[in-house]
Amino acid sequence: MSELTILDSKVHKDYKVEPTNDFSFARKDNLCSILIAEIPNILEEAPIVFAKDENSVFQLCSLQGLDQNQNYFVSENGTWKGTYIPTKYRSYPFQMAFETNSQKKVLCFEKTSNLVVKNPSSKGKPLFNENSEPSDHTKQILKFLNSVDQNQTATAEAVKAIVEADLLQDLQLKIKNVTKDEKTPEEKVITGIKRINISKFESTNTKTLKNLKDSGALIVIFGHLFSINKLQKLAVLLKKDTSENYVSHKDRAVAKRAEETKLQTDNLVQNLLLDD
Repeated sequence: MSELTILDSKVHKDYKVEPTNDFSFARKDNLCSILIAEIPNILEEAPIVFAKDENSVFQLCSLQGLDQNQNYFVSENGTWKGTYIPTKYRSYPFQMAFETNSQKKVLCFEKTSNLVVKNPSSKGKPLFNENSEPSDHTKQILKFLNSVDQNQTATAEAVKAIVEADLLQDLQLKIKNVTKDEKTPEEKVITGIKRINISKFESTNTKTLKNLKDSGALIVIFGHLFSINKLQKLAVLLKKDTSENYVSHKDRAVAKRAEETKLQTDNLVQNLLLDD
């Protein structure tokens, strides 16, 4: 259960935040709320859909699993299987939240994450300097989350315009899953997820179309439509052995850079040989 704690310079003066590549905290998220700015990256990874939050307000989401409470992108050892990690997870354990009885937003952290600790021997990054002022790292976190906050507002406006235009319809996914013994087919029906009604969108009048354009909703609509075929990619993730020892996102990036450097060196050597 989420337990947010306000970051306080008096209480948390000597606290640090531990680095982590463990995304086990997101293991049960078959849906993840995303931002307009993330659409170009998400549509290459997973289907972009619409679903209601706990307040019954429609949100733009990434579909991460075809089962309730199951995120196919999180491996057994907690590493991320995909190439892009959603903003919601990259900012963990921090987020902005309204102060009690106030409209002021403050920086908070998820207490149950155990990543914000008071440990002198920790290799984590300090959250405050010796003058009890926010450290450079904390300032970077605030800058990032303020940018996220602004994009959340823009995303909400775009989704609201889509809802008001009555363009959403149920996305009913009927999936044939094979159990572990690979003999008994099991049929799953997933409901509660919405998609764009293409027929309604194509017949949208000029006034509504302009409103969709002005609100940024067209970016959302086309991103959603281009991403739907990634359902097949989810099915592939499902078939993978969950006990496979996936390499972390960071380590994959380092390995990729090393491979690119090696390739550049090999090409350079080959060119030198050809010049001879």
